[in-house]
Amino acid sequence: MKNRRYCLLGLLGIGLWASGCNRAKPLPSDYFGGEFVCYDDTARFFDCATGRTYLLDRSGAYPEVIANYEQMRPAPHERVHMFCHAEIRQEADSSNGPVRMVVREPFGFDRATHCDPNGLIAGMYRSNAGGGEGNRMLHLRGDYTYTVVRFTETTEQREDGRWGLSSESELVLNPQEAGRPQRRFEILFEPETLVANDGLGQLTYQKVYLD
Repeated sequence: MKNRRYCLLGLLGIGLWASGCNRAKPLPSDYFGGEFVCYDDTARFFDCATGRTYLLDRSGAYPEVIANYEQMRPAPHERVHMFCHAEIRQEADSSNGPVRMVVREPFGFDRATHCDPNGLIAGMYRSNAGGGEGNRMLHLRGDYTYTVVRFTETTEQREDGRWGLSSESELVLNPQEAGRPQRRFEILFEPETLVANDGLGQLTYQKVYLD
C-alpha cells in the first residue's frame, strides 16, 4: 500500500515538476524492452538490451505507465516487464547531465518475463566479410552509440552513429555521417548474431567476448 501511495503521489506531482525543470534535448526515439518498477516516488526502467537503468521522466505517457503498473497490484519493489516506444533524454546544458527515459507509448506488460543479464544486445561483434569487403568490428555501446571499423589489407575505415531497436527482433544502425544509408539487422539470439535484412547486401555480425 505504501508503494502504491508513493507512486500515485509522484503522478499527482507531474505538473509541478514539469513547470520547474530545465528543457531537455531528445535523443533518438526507439523501441525498448525491460523491467519497470515504482517505489519511494521513483519510477525506474531496467533496459534488457544494455543492462542500464533509467529514471522515468514524468512527461509523455508516464501516467499511463503508472496506471498499468498499479492495475497489476505488484508486490513491493516487484519488477514488471514492459515494452514501450520511448526516447532517452539528457539535460540540454550538459552532456554529462542526468539521463532519463521518456515513454511515448507503453505496451506489453508481463510480470512473468524478465531480462537475461547474459543476453545483452550491447557488446562487440565481428563480421568476416568476403568479396574484398574486409573484416569488420562493431561495437554497440550501452549509451546507444556505435562504432564500426572495417579492416582491409591497407586501410581501416571507421563509422560512428547511434543504434536502436525498431522491434524486439530488429536492430537499426543510424550513421552519424550524412548521406550514409541506415542499416537494419535481424537479431538472432542462439548464437547472438545480427543478420542484415535491408536489401543493401549480405552482412552478418556475430557477438564476441573479449577477455
